[in-house]
Amino acid sequence: MIIVNLVLFLVCLVILIKFAAYAIRYSSQLSKLLRLPEFVVSFFIIALISALPEATISIMSALDGEPELGLGTLLGSNVAD
Repeated sequence: MIIVNLVLFLVCLVILIKFAAYAIRYSSQLSKLLRLPEFVVSFFIIALISALPEATISIMSALDGEPELGLGTLLGSNVAD
């Protein structure tokens, strides 16, 4: 069981690294296309990427009838950040 979890973790880590590289590359291209500074475009993309997990948990918990979990995620992530 531990080996399966370790392999799954490593696969997800590789996927995360690849998507991070894509986000950086395409944010640079997007900033050139929109004629905005790279910092501004990168700031908004990173903000969106960091907010998506909390939003997903909140939406899924509300749909499952457990809005307390979504509220706890929202408040906890803001306090931790």
